[in-house]
Amino acid sequence: MAGMAAEITDDHLGVFCTEATWDGLADALVEKYRGIAGRVVFYNGAMGSPERVAERLPKFGEVARRIRELTA
Repeated sequence: MAGMAAEITDDHLGVFCTEATWDGLADALVEKYRGIAGRVVFYNGAMGSPERVAERLPKFGEVARRIRELTA
């Protein structure tokens, strides 16, 4: 895994990932997927320790509400 990770650049990740701050995530997702995707699912929103989930879940909710505003 370490050898493979050493070969993967930020540019490679940028093709598959959406990089943004929490405040800019909804805008970045809408920009990237408008006209391509009908839904965005945050699979990792409920992953991790209960503390991490409790910390992140409200943030994902805010992002989801913003996406709805941008695409309504």
